Amino acid sequence: MKTAPIPVRETATRLRRRGLVQVLLLGVLLMATFPKPARAQDVEVPSPADFDVYGGYRKIRSQANPNGADHFAVEKLDGQWWFITPEGNAFFKLGVACVTLYGPGKDFRGKTYQENAMAKYGKTEVWAQEITKRLRGWGFNTFDQYSGYVEPWFPYMKEKMAFILTRGFARHALGSKTVGNLLQDLNCRHAGGGPRVFPDVFDPAFETFCGKHAGEVADKRDHRKWILGVTMDEADDLFGFGGAGGHPHLGWAAAQVNPAGGPSGKIHTKQALADFLKTKYGTIAALNAAWGTAYTGFGSEGGWGKGAGLLDEDGRNLGDKEAYDHTRGNWGRDYFPNKTFKTKALEQDLDDFLEQISRRYFSVTGAGLRAALPGVPLIAARGGPDSRVPIIRGAKDHIDVFCGGGSPKEVEKFYAVAGKPVVGSFYGTANKDSAVAGREKNVQSEHATQPARGEGYRKTLESLAAMRAGTAGEYPYVGCMIWCLFDAGLQNWETGNFGLVTVMDNAYDGREARKAAGKDAAGRTVGGEEGDYGDFVSAVREANRTVYVVRPLVRGKPGSAPAGAGPAPKPARPHGR
Repeated sequence: MKTAPIPVRETATRLRRRGLVQVLLLGVLLMATFPKPARAQDVEVPSPADFDVYGGYRKIRSQANPNGADHFAVEKLDGQWWFITPEGNAFFKLGVACVTLYGPGKDFRGKTYQENAMAKYGKTEVWAQEITKRLRGWGFNTFDQYSGYVEPWFPYMKEKMAFILTRGFARHALGSKTVGNLLQDLNCRHAGGGPRVFPDVFDPAFETFCGKHAGEVADKRDHRKWILGVTMDEADDLFGFGGAGGHPHLGWAAAQVNPAGGPSGKIHTKQALADFLKTKYGTIAALNAAWGTAYTGFGSEGGWGKGAGLLDEDGRNLGDKEAYDHTRGNWGRDYFPNKTFKTKALEQDLDDFLEQISRRYFSVTGAGLRAALPGVPLIAARGGPDSRVPIIRGAKDHIDVFCGGGSPKEVEKFYAVAGKPVVGSFYGTANKDSAVAGREKNVQSEHATQPARGEGYRKTLESLAAMRAGTAGEYPYVGCMIWCLFDAGLQNWETGNFGLVTVMDNAYDGREARKAAGKDAAGRTVGGEEGDYGDFVSAVREANRTVYVVRPLVRGKPGSAPAGAGPAPKPARPHGR
């Protein structure tokens, strides 16, 4: 049975997940602190003829497979990481997230983006084709995450664009009512009101479900050349794989969860933890000496939260009493036990088991996908530079590309552990110069105007492309995702100017997003906004057009230093989850 395209959930959920205030502060740091990357002086700005049908740059060729393949790949060329198109050319992902008709917000007249788009284009397939032309005209080359609504129309589209395929293993497994939620006993909910989730990955039912669900991508083979990569899940469904500042430690979650929960009456991950500890320590006395606890056995000795066995642990004996109280209180939604463990040995053991959780999730979900779509890159929606190191360790052997930003130290630490490429992101806003002016909620304006926002995008993109990490000064970033196609709407509890276009589908190009109504080149109506808004798109288009000249042009033999590389610049901190 085919799985329906995954709809985009409330924008508020996405914004809360990203820690917006942190993102805004990082944007200021990025533009004020880090130097502008120097462009290679002997490389001309690319022309349209320099790109293949996928958007790959013909002047940088694959060394592993110069004749191309039937799928995208990733490759390190002379210390620079790149996606590689099916034609064998280097590809820096320039993606737009949430290319969809659906969103919770409305414009000042009370109309949704879908209503406005259908009035403008008439049919969904026309919208899909026209939005593809529009985005490619602005220099983008990828339908990024949460854009699954476009891909089903590929067979009918003359002009296509690479896309990220999201399978949704965790969400669909939990939705099948056959797999439990490791976070079932924590009082943590996302901004949209629903519970945070992470699957019971050691449940045999999870592996069975993933094998069947992975096989359903076989129907994508007819246009597999356009699949840039596959993500196992949306980031929202992997709560615990993100940064320590806002995500619970999943090793801790496993230790405190009720072992009798879940559809099968058992949380298998907690039993896996007990088995891991019994193998390591041998006796309960040795475990107690290391953890500073007084368990009477590795099993249950009286019931969860009441008994004295390891399986009865509900968090109260693990340290950080305040966290234990708050995760079960009515007001503690955003407080997680990330500060203090009772002993260093306890912390190390839970870190080690966190690595096992990560390895189990990525190995189980990845195996089926590699069988269904051989060679197509696997992308981790969470688990990047800002994640806990054990998560990165567990994922690195099963993932081709990671997502996320982080501080310079975090990027260095990530690359030292994973040695894999990563994709950054941009979430800049200019609320006062946008269709949400006066109606923004819980979103500060990072830029005063749309042109300033465009400059922020350019600096972010160039900083990502030029960032270097590792002792050899390699280039780990292979792309950037911009959030998102249209503004967060006015009916959401958290509203901001994140879009390339307004909810009325007017581009922020200084011409369409205006009070006065008019016609575009195809004769479609534009304008009709409450105000006249500035030009964001022109700077975005120029930044996308010139990103390939930020790095020195790849020359020489595999493994050689990039020509003209010089000393490694201080790595910038990109916007990220």
